[in-house]
Amino acid sequence: MVNESRAALLEKAKIDSDDDQVYIKMDYARDEKNPTLTLKRFENIESPIRGILKVDKKAGETLQASDIAPYPSPSARQKVVTEVVKNWFPGVVPKLSVTRPLGYIIPEKCQDVVEILLNHGVTVEIFSQDKTVDIEAYQVADVVPAKYDYLVPKELEVEKKILQTVVKKGDFYVSCAQPAAHLIPLLLEPQCDFGLIRYWKYKLVPEKGNIFAFYRVVKSQDLPLIPYRNWLLASRTMSAGKPFAFTPSLRASATRLPSAVSR
Repeated sequence: MVNESRAALLEKAKIDSDDDQVYIKMDYARDEKNPTLTLKRFENIESPIRGILKVDKKAGETLQASDIAPYPSPSARQKVVTEVVKNWFPGVVPKLSVTRPLGYIIPEKCQDVVEILLNHGVTVEIFSQDKTVDIEAYQVADVVPAKYDYLVPKELEVEKKILQTVVKKGDFYVSCAQPAAHLIPLLLEPQCDFGLIRYWKYKLVPEKGNIFAFYRVVKSQDLPLIPYRNWLLASRTMSAGKPFAFTPSLRASATRLPSAVSR
């Protein structure tokens, strides 16, 4: 069943469709049929019996630990306690969704974002030459940054723009037609509650009027792409004196290592 579901997802992600929605904002919701959660647990009841006297004692005489033998019955009994949890939200309801694009274009300067994707097992490709591409872009209508790191912007309103842009050699492409088809939009969409935009280190929060850094590709088109590998990891591996195997695909992608080019 799992393999069939994954195969169906891969096929679905190859086609841009309004029916292929990814939920990027959600709220916890109550179950109207079961608005509360009832929990039952055992609770110990301490026995009033402390032990059995081994010697005769009268009221008022001192009692030492050596004068008492353990009581043979359990020292504690149990009772069933019922707890009703009213703050119970077992479901989620979508607040905002986007159509899953065919893929995302990430500028070369966002190398740290690409490394995170690679670390999550996401396949990344790189443009081998400049190319004019039809894209969807987000223009920021309003933005209020978060007060603290790891939080989504307090407000972020965007307008979708259909544009043509020249994608530079060395920019990255992330196809959604891969096992991480659900994860990729969650990380790269600017309005997602779970996106990388929450982390200040990536510097992804745009200013009002600007275009968000990542572009969406929703139209099938020929793109000059070659596989990208984690060259940072490779250089660290080799600098540590460990062997690094070059496969044919690695040699192909080695024809162009990324340099600092801003868009």
